[in-house]
Amino acid sequence: MGCRSNTCRMASACFDMCVHNFLVKNLDVEEETCVDRCAFIYFKVHQEISGEMHQVKEMNELRKEINMVFQDPYSSLDP
Repeated sequence: MGCRSNTCRMASACFDMCVHNFLVKNLDVEEETCVDRCAFIYFKVHQEISGEMHQVKEMNELRKEINMVFQDPYSSLDP
């Protein structure tokens, strides 16, 4: 069963990249630091991408409105 949520994908990616010692129950300091950095970067990038996608969506909505005005320029003048 694969990960579908962003949190699950982040946990899986960070675990695979950072955790190497399976002989002990707890993470060592290096692994903990790696997981912290990985999670921080993952969420920061996700936040930036979400912001960009929101801007693209707003631009597309604006383009649709502009296209409607150019298709029938007089309809926007009706009260």
